[in-house]
Amino acid sequence: MKRLLVLGCGVLALAIVSPLTLSAASITWTDTGSTITDETIVSLNGTLVNAGSWTNSGTNETVTVGTENITFLAMGAGGNANITSTGAGTHSDAASYGGGGSATWQAVMDSFNYDGADPKVLTLNNLTAGKDYQIQLFASDARGGGIGDRTLQFSDNATQASGNLTSVFNGFTPTSVIGTFTAGDTTQIVYAHGIAQSQNWVNGYVLRDVTVVPEPTSIFLIVSMSIMGVGVFRRRRIRA
Repeated sequence: MKRLLVLGCGVLALAIVSPLTLSAASITWTDTGSTITDETIVSLNGTLVNAGSWTNSGTNETVTVGTENITFLAMGAGGNANITSTGAGTHSDAASYGGGGSATWQAVMDSFNYDGADPKVLTLNNLTAGKDYQIQLFASDARGGGIGDRTLQFSDNATQASGNLTSVFNGFTPTSVIGTFTAGDTTQIVYAHGIAQSQNWVNGYVLRDVTVVPEPTSIFLIVSMSIMGVGVFRRRRIRA
């Protein structure tokens, strides 16, 4: 009986641990592009992990969405997320966002990392392998001077028009995209491709944990089925 319990638990352990070996290279875009009018665009799925914006003011902004307070950390190099793009600038410009919302939300959207090498490389850090995450990205560059001709597209691939892609959207339209992925490591990369004029930008992001935890009854059923399966296998061996 002890051997049965040990073997059954071993099967259960394999069933639970095996997802940790999955690759997290791909992102499934569940929202390829929605127009931002205010902070109600922010998804509240799952549990908040962290959020950030790229501002040269160094000021964190707390935005209330429903019953949740989300603090967008002023992001620099490193930390929960960082952008690697030679020549990129971090800026605060009230003309970059053409939408509405609270003062703190507008401050988030007025802050952005722009230009630099294409594609822009956004790295999400401090992830837990095997967990499911939702990344929501916000992009707006409504400044004048021909900047409105710039278009942008997010992807999980460094090569333009390859991998899983969002829609191509114009900088004059504040846009939100949402993607989900399973972390295969402690980091995940998202690429921002400049389409027209090869210019790219990111204003902010929200990262949420959307991992589904099995209910206790489900775990009990897995254990029971594992033990029953091992028991049947053992009886067949004895009869043989």
